[in-house]
Amino acid sequence: MQRRHQWAINKKWIRCSPGILPAISIAIQTFTKPGDKIIIQTPVYHPFTRVVKTISVN
Repeated sequence: MQRRHQWAINKKWIRCSPGILPAISIAIQTFTKPGDKIIIQTPVYHPFTRVVKTISVN
């Protein structure tokens, strides 16, 4: 990444996830708080919308 895009990536920033849907769920839980709004720009892969709506309700 550094050589090709001039992005310095710290290895501590990298996390594994079993898939994109769990990763979106974790990101929502980490970076939002109750009452925050999340924009979903359509068209979108429908499971992404479901994850956002499920997390937002809980």
